[in-house]
Amino acid sequence: MKSSSLLPVVVLLALGTLGPWVVEGSGNEALKAGACPVRPRVQCFRFEKPECQSDWQCGGKKRCCLDYCGFKCLDPVAIPKPVNNKPGKCPVVDGQCLMLNPPNRCESDSECDLDFKCCMGMCGKLCVAPVKAPPAGGPPPARIPPSNLHHPPRFSCVMKLSSLSLLAVTILLCLRVTQANLKKEVQQKPGYCPEFFLSCAFVLLPRCRRDGSCKGSKKCCFYQCQRQCVEPWTTLD
Repeated sequence: MKSSSLLPVVVLLALGTLGPWVVEGSGNEALKAGACPVRPRVQCFRFEKPECQSDWQCGGKKRCCLDYCGFKCLDPVAIPKPVNNKPGKCPVVDGQCLMLNPPNRCESDSECDLDFKCCMGMCGKLCVAPVKAPPAGGPPPARIPPSNLHHPPRFSCVMKLSSLSLLAVTILLCLRVTQANLKKEVQQKPGYCPEFFLSCAFVLLPRCRRDGSCKGSKKCCFYQCQRQCVEPWTTLD
């Protein structure tokens, strides 16, 4: 696959990650549908390194849950005593998804854990913390600008399309450099390194590291107690 053909894939992957990024500015991170399985309490001699820190670091429908001795990506279970319509209102969404037919992470409040509601985000439905309704006759909740990320009552797009394009270009440049380095690593010239059976009291600093760093038909071989560029053997006879 060429670097130029990777551009649509990189852009789509970057767009696909906008879902969790968008909701991080809502005060409480969004969740996937279902509840974490309840594990019996055990005595852990040491806590394992966590596999995840949020649901969005887990593949598919898996959630980031506390296992016996650490956080892991686990398959969710059904919500105990589900409530179809939970109190509170869904946050206001400012923006439009750039994905075609974005997937829904939930379909109703009954699929969301805790007091989270199933709300329409910028890219499909997902479980988010609701905006508490104001008391009767009271003023409506204030709309906090996106720059205040402490407890804004609405979603704020953290990454704009311009910065997304910059991310795609950066990834492509990294891929091109990596591919060039890989080509250098696997480049081997024909022939065989001369045999060297003498024992070395010490090994000298190498003058080369790969065949590609040697001129002409020379190969990078360990010879006379040092890696250096030497003329190769055509056969081992």
